[in-house]
Amino acid sequence: MARWNSWTVAVAKMKWKECPGWGRKTLVMGILNATPDSFSGDGLISAHATVERALAAARAQCEAGADILDVGGESTRPGADTVDAATEKARILPLITEIRAAIPDILISADTYRADVAEAALDAGADIVNDVWALRADPDMAPMLAERNAAVVLMHNRSRPNDILSDGRLGTEYVGADYAHVIEDVSRALIQCVEEALDAGIDRGRIAVDPGIGFGKTVTQNLALLGNLRSAAKGFEKFSKVPVVVTADPATVAAADRIVLPGQGAFADCYRGLAALDGMIEALRDAVLDRGVPFFGICVGMQLMATASQEHGRHSGLDWIAGDVVPLALDNPALKIPHMGWNDLILDKPHPVIAGVENGDHVYFVHSYHFVVNDPDNLIATADYGGKQTAIVARDNMIGTQFHPEKSQATGLRMIENFLSWRP
Repeated sequence: MARWNSWTVAVAKMKWKECPGWGRKTLVMGILNATPDSFSGDGLISAHATVERALAAARAQCEAGADILDVGGESTRPGADTVDAATEKARILPLITEIRAAIPDILISADTYRADVAEAALDAGADIVNDVWALRADPDMAPMLAERNAAVVLMHNRSRPNDILSDGRLGTEYVGADYAHVIEDVSRALIQCVEEALDAGIDRGRIAVDPGIGFGKTVTQNLALLGNLRSAAKGFEKFSKVPVVVTADPATVAAADRIVLPGQGAFADCYRGLAALDGMIEALRDAVLDRGVPFFGICVGMQLMATASQEHGRHSGLDWIAGDVVPLALDNPALKIPHMGWNDLILDKPHPVIAGVENGDHVYFVHSYHFVVNDPDNLIATADYGGKQTAIVARDNMIGTQFHPEKSQATGLRMIENFLSWRP
């Protein structure tokens, strides 16, 4: 008889949509490593560590804006030793119990792949089980979660202990993880994990997925998942009647009917990345400035159209739209930087690419700097985040958004569709 049949059914745990702020902002998970060998060096277990110290760290994370506290008792850094279930319980259960008593409204996640540890954590007050092996390490995990109506995070993971490379600059990483296309492969694997969870009886509303940054992936593969260039391409593929090509080839860019430049990270790094591709900046200038090919810059891709950026010094941009990229200056000290999450558009003037978009429509931002244009005619829309922040700029055949249209649901998709039919 399966062990889970003997477990007592607890009260129903939460669904993800019941998280405070769900759908209105990006939820922040604070990490409490109840281990001596955390990859980040902040493990709370040592000769001098106590539950009181860990509880102080939990309070500090909540005060800093954490929506969920994730408590783990076994390090998942590359090369870390495993511990037994008894050790894992001894590390996390006292902390979960104390957090639940001291901070009753915070959501608590137990980072474990063992069903018996997860059961004990739920009994101690956890709301969520964060399983780095997506229910596949312990056959009792899925039926237990279904029986307990617990929320779960399913993480993609191809980690293999023998495939570890140490890099003095970037730390350790996994090598040998073979992907045809990392974003598509991870997406397909997570879909399969969700289907297996549903088949086990876990409610769809209690399932979240995690792409597993750093687990069974190289640094390049991690960056691809973080930058998610493919998500931008997919947004445009939805409405394009011709192929959408992701390329670093200047000749392909020069021959394109339309050009989209997504960007993520630091301004200077993104500009250097373009400049490092022999002939790319020249191909962009010829296509966009000389021949009038429609151009769409997204996030840092929009910022690169500026004269310069003040991010970590002063760095020249493409200088297609006069103005500087400057740090966000907020008039409300309670607001956090980066500006991350959903916000309302404030339309300043009409433009063909925002046809059908209305004041107050929601779009998704992640940024710490914004583009201050010299000519007010180039400012199309703003957002209010501790003051007026640039959301859309445009000039001639060029348009750029500080937000991510491919992540902005109906509003962003409408803009993408409009761009693909735009004849400037």
